[in-house]
Amino acid sequence: PRSIPWLILMCERAMSDPDPQLRAAAMTLTCHMSEKIPDAFLLNTPKKTTGYVRRLPSKSDPKFAEVYLLQCKLLPVATRLADDGSPS
Repeated sequence: PRSIPWLILMCERAMSDPDPQLRAAAMTLTCHMSEKIPDAFLLNTPKKTTGYVRRLPSKSDPKFAEVYLLQCKLLPVATRLADDGSPS
C-alpha cells in the first residue's frame, strides 16, 4: 500500500508527457490501480482451499477512507487521459 501514492504520482506526471505510448500505459495503469486499490488494503481470510473471501472494512474504518481518497486522486488522472485524442 505504500507504493500506491507513488504510482499515482507517476501517472499524474505521465498525463503531460509528449509520448502517446507512455500516456496510454498510464491510462492502463490508472484503470488497473483504481480496481485493485481496495485489494491492497483489505484483509483476506482463507476459505477452505477454493480461494479467499474479501471482508470489506466498515465505512468508519480508516482503511475505507484511505482507499476512497486514493481512488478519488485517480479520477482526474483517468479523465484527462481518457480525453487524450492522440493515437497510441
